[in-house]
Amino acid sequence: MNYADFTFATFRNMLGMLDDLFVKTQAAGFGDDLLRARLAEDMFDLGHQVTVLGWQVDNMLSRCAGKASNLNEVDPVTLAEAREHLAAVAARLDGVSGTDCLQEDAVVDFDLPFGAGFVLSAGEYARDWALPQFYFHVMAIYAIMRSQGVEIGKRDYIPYMMPRLKPGSTLSPRS
Repeated sequence: MNYADFTFATFRNMLGMLDDLFVKTQAAGFGDDLLRARLAEDMFDLGHQVTVLGWQVDNMLSRCAGKASNLNEVDPVTLAEAREHLAAVAARLDGVSGTDCLQEDAVVDFDLPFGAGFVLSAGEYARDWALPQFYFHVMAIYAIMRSQGVEIGKRDYIPYMMPRLKPGSTLSPRS
């Protein structure tokens, strides 16, 4: 599997998981005010974490697959909007494969809004930037939900692995 297919598969798995978490959050009766919760004062709130997570996917698509950037600058203000945002991000991945992307050793050169810039290969970009940044925001979303009392655990975090669970194995909800 090439670097891009690996990265896109990871994005798809985790976006699906996050949608499941938002469904569970809504079903448990949490309100839209949850989107304003944050782990620390200097960290983004849940709504902006959802937005920035989408930017990581969009940046990978624009920097490695040549897709026009489609950054959503508006944070979701309702749990339903958060789910819509995640669905829109996932839809951007539809029909995209590694064959649409730069070769693994092609150069990716990018600058960040706060002044830092990086030059690395497309494979390094996926491994060392896109995936870690994506996972940072995935975990921030998960941690904010947990810290606010949403009852989620390991099973909720890796639902795509449940079909591969060995017969007779157990995985408690809070593992």
